[in-house]
Amino acid sequence: GIMVVALSTIVLYVLSTPLVAAALMRTVEAPPARQDELAASGAQAVVVLSAGFVRYAPEYGGPTVDHLTLQRLRYGARLAKQYHLPLLVCFNKRAASPCLLEGTL
Repeated sequence: GIMVVALSTIVLYVLSTPLVAAALMRTVEAPPARQDELAASGAQAVVVLSAGFVRYAPEYGGPTVDHLTLQRLRYGARLAKQYHLPLLVCFNKRAASPCLLEGTL
């Protein structure tokens, strides 16, 4: 029994260290598409999926998008401008409202 607890604790600690966590994340994250692949893809629009929002943000006058949504919006807007494509923003009704996303752009 105590060996199982000790081994589990060690494994949990090792998996939570930044070095191991970063290595594991690299295995599941897809690298961004290359510019030539994007240009040749035949895409007709850039679609951005919202991630979430911050309910209490008085510095912004109310709720606002979270850091991950903002990162996605910035990259999507950059691609839309670069390739002269329309930008479509999809949101989860429970996570964010379209007004928050529109106000951010």
